[in-house]
Amino acid sequence: MRSHLIGLIALTAGTACGLGDVRLPDALSFTERPPGARVEIVESISRALLVTPDLPAAVTDDLDGARYALVCHVYVEENGRAVRRFVVHAPETASAPHVGRTGRFLALLWAAADQRFGRLCGGLRRAPLHVYLTRDGDAVAEMTRGRLYIRKYQETRSGLEWARTLAHEYGHYLLPSPSGYTDPESWANGVLGERLFLGWLRDALAAEDLAETALGWGSAEELEEYARRQVLPLRARMRQDGPDVEALKRRD
Repeated sequence: MRSHLIGLIALTAGTACGLGDVRLPDALSFTERPPGARVEIVESISRALLVTPDLPAAVTDDLDGARYALVCHVYVEENGRAVRRFVVHAPETASAPHVGRTGRFLALLWAAADQRFGRLCGGLRRAPLHVYLTRDGDAVAEMTRGRLYIRKYQETRSGLEWARTLAHEYGHYLLPSPSGYTDPESWANGVLGERLFLGWLRDALAAEDLAETALGWGSAEELEEYARRQVLPLRARMRQDGPDVEALKRRD
């Protein structure tokens, strides 16, 4: 198998406010071990370190004042170094399974996009994207002022729904888009993100370039079924007919 990604997921402790950049630099070597934490090494196509805090964090979101007890810094490999690209927040330490799976999946999305876009996509190398798993509000996901909120994360969602939601919102964050559409939403890059990212992960699984255990969210079977319904027909239509100019003019 070819390895496209080394993800480093660090769950760190400490007292902080604002965005929760707690005690960790933006880049690390893969041999470093942050002090005051338990380290779990995950060996798969996406090698990862899970560094769990000895004590809960005390991080406050400066947008709504909510407090988060767990902060997960997600690092991806760039030129042999581990570089922070995501920070995942959750309200309690019992959220660790959700946080770890979300971090793994986001790292895979970053790697899939970087493999194809590289430095042509400046959004891949912005400041880290902060992701908040919250208990409040309706069970929706939304980008607000450059931050991603997964509302009512504790509500039952399938693995595919988690994967689809994260791919959709990362599409909003990363991809260019026209706007002004009436359905299903104004910006088109969310749906595009779902189709692109989940299709790429499905392809990697089918080619045995990605182990199912490295996904975080979703399964090989779920991604194959999603691609069969939402991705493969679009690819086939594009190969056969090319772009539909009239469809591009529509707003729905």
